[in-house]
Amino acid sequence: MSRDSSESGFLLPTTPPPVNDEALDDLFRVTIAGITGLDPRRVVRRFNPEPAIAPQFDGTWASVGVMAIDDDDFAPQGLRADGTYRLIQHERLEVMASFYGDKAQQAARMARNGIQIEQNREVLASAGIALMHAEKPVKAPVLINNRWSNRIDVTFVFRRAIADVYPILSLTGVDGGIATDAGPTESISVTTDD
Repeated sequence: MSRDSSESGFLLPTTPPPVNDEALDDLFRVTIAGITGLDPRRVVRRFNPEPAIAPQFDGTWASVGVMAIDDDDFAPQGLRADGTYRLIQHERLEVMASFYGDKAQQAARMARNGIQIEQNREVLASAGIALMHAEKPVKAPVLINNRWSNRIDVTFVFRRAIADVYPILSLTGVDGGIATDAGPTESISVTTDD
């Protein structure tokens, strides 16, 4: 690994990574628990290393997780006036919340309405995440312990822009010569105003 572009090798961003993986799922899980009024222990991550045991059959609970991340094919990048080289990636996050139990439809409605309130999105905004829209609820009953449970799926679509700074130095000068087939080389020196 090289420290900056003055050395050969791979370059890593110098900025801290954004919220990702389980921490990102937890951000959405906490938001869904807050806007539905469900006990946070009854709003679980959609994917866990060890599958969670479903809460009691007669209660209302939810599972939440990022299902898809779509980003720019060619992210804008370049040297900025402050001397940093930035690559800006625009991500589209699809987050599915599945609501289970006797009041699943009510919880889904509260989630779709509550996410539209700006104050309810403050924790997401602090992580640079903005709401685009909520898809229509889809009824998808599921068999749990040999009993059918009511289930409503809602997909929320969010966006965020992530700026990664890379240690790429700008060219401020060059010393050298120009060789041509017509004659001797001439020595030149070029510098910028920086």
